[in-house]
Amino acid sequence: MTATWDATGPAAVWVSADGGLHYSLVVNGVPLVSGFVRGETLKWKAVLGAKTVLSKFVLAFTTTNGIAGTFGEPALSGFLYRKQFRISGSSAGALYNYQVLVRVGESVVSNAADVTCNGHILADFNDVRFTLADGETLVPYTLVGVEGKKPYRTASFFIRVPQIPQRGVPIYLYYGNPIAKSLSSPEDTFDFYEDFTELNGTLDPEKWSVTLGTGGSARVTRQGLLLDAATVTARAFEFRDGIIEYAASAQTGYETRLVARDPDPASATDATLVAYASGLDGAQHCLVVDNIVKANDPRPIAAGTYYGFRLIADKDNHLTFERYDEAFLKKEAVVSYEDKEGPQEGFLALNTTGLGLGRSLTIFRWIRCRKYVTPEPLVDPASLGFAEEAANLPVFFNTTLDGKKELVLETSATSGYYIFPAFKSDYAIRIIVPAWEGRGAGADVSADGGKSYRKSCISDAYYYASRGDFSAGDVLRSRINLRKEGDAAPYVAYASFSCRPGNIVLLAPNGGEALVAGISQAVTWTAWDYEPSYPMKLEYSRDAGRTYQPISDKAANTGSYVWTVPQTTTDRALVKISDAFDGAVSDVSDRVFSIKAGTGGTGQLAESAAQGSESQATAVAATQLSSESAAGQNTTTDEKQVGSLKKNPGTNLYEIALKIGVDPTADNNSYRAGDIVMVKPVGYPWGAREREEFQIVKVYLTPREAQNLMSTRRGAGGRIIQRRRYKIDTAKAFSSAVNDAGGNAPLVDASAIEQK
Repeated sequence: MTATWDATGPAAVWVSADGGLHYSLVVNGVPLVSGFVRGETLKWKAVLGAKTVLSKFVLAFTTTNGIAGTFGEPALSGFLYRKQFRISGSSAGALYNYQVLVRVGESVVSNAADVTCNGHILADFNDVRFTLADGETLVPYTLVGVEGKKPYRTASFFIRVPQIPQRGVPIYLYYGNPIAKSLSSPEDTFDFYEDFTELNGTLDPEKWSVTLGTGGSARVTRQGLLLDAATVTARAFEFRDGIIEYAASAQTGYETRLVARDPDPASATDATLVAYASGLDGAQHCLVVDNIVKANDPRPIAAGTYYGFRLIADKDNHLTFERYDEAFLKKEAVVSYEDKEGPQEGFLALNTTGLGLGRSLTIFRWIRCRKYVTPEPLVDPASLGFAEEAANLPVFFNTTLDGKKELVLETSATSGYYIFPAFKSDYAIRIIVPAWEGRGAGADVSADGGKSYRKSCISDAYYYASRGDFSAGDVLRSRINLRKEGDAAPYVAYASFSCRPGNIVLLAPNGGEALVAGISQAVTWTAWDYEPSYPMKLEYSRDAGRTYQPISDKAANTGSYVWTVPQTTTDRALVKISDAFDGAVSDVSDRVFSIKAGTGGTGQLAESAAQGSESQATAVAATQLSSESAAGQNTTTDEKQVGSLKKNPGTNLYEIALKIGVDPTADNNSYRAGDIVMVKPVGYPWGAREREEFQIVKVYLTPREAQNLMSTRRGAGGRIIQRRRYKIDTAKAFSSAVNDAGGNAPLVDASAIEQK
């Protein structure tokens, strides 16, 4: 699970995968891969700081077989490489929305780089993206400059990291996309930013207020903000602590003035904090509180020269005012002061004093504000040793995501596609089941990494390599195709592509049994990966597997088949089950069993003389049969009833946790009274809280039945319509319940299990 959120300040977030029974604390954008209780119902909770506003929250997931709960990030499509680097934390504590300087080198010989790109990056560094540790949530960034010549070029970026715990946090750098455009965005990176040279001649009246002195003027040109006996004040941004940086040049009047804290801009008498630079004696480079110079560096500024200025204010109000060349490479003056009497917070302003009419002109090019703590978080030097990775990303072609994170066509496109990231399986993929919710969509699937596709698949249909639907392989690649037809816009809200190995396990007869010729015997197995209608081939051997005779060439995959034991005798019998279309996918009895001469007629169901444990017993009740009968007729059980009160072939004892009572705040994501919350093998170590909140009962089920009881009914986009498809009629269940051998939970009749 990965939680990501947008918040204006501190936020502690916990997530749960089991419907809120157990929660785990998470870091913004850092996947939670272990140490939590797995389940099917995602929930989250948050504790916010006093002034924190939470504006967006996304809880993504990846299932145990690699199915992702998101479509990824369109802005990363086409990037070939990535590298992880790590940002160290600060002993000052957890940080939020903190701007960190990252130096990216084009090659391993780049100067002063924190992370390098092995020569796989454009010269202008436009093909750069930063993400959180989940590898898909974009981190806002700003390119502030590029130094050096090829192959030594190094670009400096500020990135805004939403949460940096004291132990630090990993970040990904993506690069290597020759057609990528820069996403550098100072407005999204810094707490406050304005580039006056790009305003097309007008200040935003919602952002700035303007006050003119005698003969004063305030103009915006391509040079920047030209102030002459005038003040511009930020309407909404107040500065408390952090760093303010700006570039300015005194043209006439020889002064630049930053008002860092003005508690009341409308008042001419309130105390203010001012960073001031000029050519005046005693005020060449100084900090001013309430119109009194508190500290000064006697090195003056020169008229007509652009400088970079930096004001640093920490949480204890230690102030430092620095002057650099315009590129912030060479420090020219510095002054510090511990302010105990000045304002602690106030509005930001830029101004010049004097009589105006061109006699007090200063040009401000840009200004930005960012956070500051000491010690500052930095890129861990060990990051230089991190290896480059090939980026395994989704491909968006004429497709994107809308505000609901649904897959849609780009505005002007009539068709497009989306390819899921490759999923490397640790087994040969023999079965693929695509599923999606949407309109105007189709899907193609591949198990060989996209070399060949089965096209035009149907949602929720099963596709088998054994039938020639696709070429078997171990790399799943899936493609969603969107096409606009008519006025209705195509979309996909949810998609999953389940890949399966197609395992088949024979349960009985599995060795040691003594069967009687002519008697009906249940052959049982599990093949959960296949659909129930899929044909299985059943065979038996009288010579320990040297030769086989048929039982059924196409037995439905119900998990059980009634076999009339042949009129033969042997103590070297085996049963074999295989995929009817691929004999290599099979299972055989673990040991031989015997067939003895019979004395009675056929058609009876006999109890086997099992030589092993109880789990090897093969007795069945006629009312529970749902496979082909001995005469080849199909019989079925009531779909609403599963399992049995007694031990039958292929069944095992399970423990079920039932929802007790009604939650007054219940919705579609909630369990209802009688709902089956969890199904576990007998002996599962239930916790005290689980035993307190749920009723634990026992019931005999086949493995397939146990799996089905956990199913959820979903609608479009994977949205939950019913939390559970099955419930237990508690009145019926407990009226016939008995104590099992363990005695610590009632054994109930499975006929009380109902499909809702």
